Amino acid sequence: MNLKDKAIFFRNLAIMLKSGLTITEALDILTDEASGRLKKTLNTILASVASGNSLASSYERFPRLFSPFLTNVVRAGESSGNLENNLENIAERLTREQELSAKIRGAMLYPVIVLTLSFVLGLGLAFFILPKITPIFKGLKVDLPASTRFLIWFSGIVEKHGFVLLAAMAAVIVFSVWLCSRKFFKPILHFFFLHIPVVDRISRHKNMSQFSHTLGTLLKSGLPVTEALAITGDTMENYYYKKSVAGIRREISRGTSISESLAKFPEYYPKMAISMIRVGEKSGRLEDELFNLAKIYGEEVENAGKNLANAVEPVLLIIIGAVVGGLALSIITPIYKITGNVYR
Repeated sequence: MNLKDKAIFFRNLAIMLKSGLTITEALDILTDEASGRLKKTLNTILASVASGNSLASSYERFPRLFSPFLTNVVRAGESSGNLENNLENIAERLTREQELSAKIRGAMLYPVIVLTLSFVLGLGLAFFILPKITPIFKGLKVDLPASTRFLIWFSGIVEKHGFVLLAAMAAVIVFSVWLCSRKFFKPILHFFFLHIPVVDRISRHKNMSQFSHTLGTLLKSGLPVTEALAITGDTMENYYYKKSVAGIRREISRGTSISESLAKFPEYYPKMAISMIRVGEKSGRLEDELFNLAKIYGEEVENAGKNLANAVEPVLLIIIGAVVGGLALSIITPIYKITGNVYR
């Protein structure tokens, strides 16, 4: 189940419970509509609930499908008798997360397509075009320019060791993907996300939006602040934000307010966010202020993504133009010299 499917699942479950159906009746209907592995999973959950287990404990048997955030919000709803509203809160949280991810992917789609096509075009030139052109220049009795000599040298390397180079590039790509997925490398990777120009705005605003909406949803569901922060920390993707939430939780356990605790991590939490949370604490509308923050930073992520795409586009065009122009000069310059010698 992707985020969209999960949001639909929890929203439908909330609607059926509000209409008067029992949990087992609602789950039975959702199970009938499911298919494949999801149907088998929901059958197991239905059997668990029917045998007397809570819905939250039944979800906990499938941690890859239902995160601690989801199960804890459901547990809080069952304990408070407010399960339907909590399920709607979950659906809203998942919908917002899915929309935010979709906007980031949409903003980055064009640069990724251009980079991919440029890479494929470069491989095609290196393996199929250059080996047929460069032999012509080797037999010319003219002083070749440096760019043409480099082209001949590069073509020779590709011709002799092309498959080794291709295998090496594939190995580097696979190793890079593997390295980025390792837990020990995440502090380094996340540090760059927070400090690379333009990308840092997207990363910081995305984490702020995630932090605000998750904490707001958990508090609205009735969980105490320390428990809500513990779950929020588990859901944070960035290593440094996860670490900062753990520090905030320790400060709050000592009697410090949320806004005062956030102020001790100014490199991650802007003054505007701290001020809005302070207002929410004093007015008793902390959840509303957190949701407002999530909306503000979500819009900032969308704008930053568009700015990144706009900034990358001319850079890509310049690089592609430089490569194409260099190839053209490397090929045309020797021909121009030959024609000049003929007229002399």
